[in-house]
Amino acid sequence: MWWLSSRSRLVAKPVADLEKKKKIFYALRCRDCSKVRVLNKAAIKLLKAYQLLLSPYVGMHCKYAPSCSQYACDCFNHYGFIKSFGLVVWRILRCNPWSRGGYDPAVKQTSH
Repeated sequence: MWWLSSRSRLVAKPVADLEKKKKIFYALRCRDCSKVRVLNKAAIKLLKAYQLLLSPYVGMHCKYAPSCSQYACDCFNHYGFIKSFGLVVWRILRCNPWSRGGYDPAVKQTSH
C-alpha cells in the first residue's frame, strides 16, 4: 500500500500543476473581462442617466426605431466595450438629415 501512495503522488503532481496553471489562466482572463464589464456598466449607467434626465428636455428626434441611446445600451449589454463604442459612433454618424432611418437593431438576428 505504501508504494501506491508514493506512486500516486508522483503521478498526481503534474496533473495538480496543470490544474493550478488552468486556475491562474482563467483567473487572469476573468480579471481582464471584469474590467471591460465595469466599463460597459459605467457606460450603461451614463446612458440611462441621459435618457432619464436630459433626453426628455432635448426632445426625441431619432429617426431610427430603437433610439440612438437605446441602441447604445443594447450594444454595451451585448458586445465588448471597444466594439460597442465603435458601433455607437457609427450609428451617431449615420443619424443625420440625409439618412432614411428606420428599424436598425443593435443585435442583428441571425438564421442558422
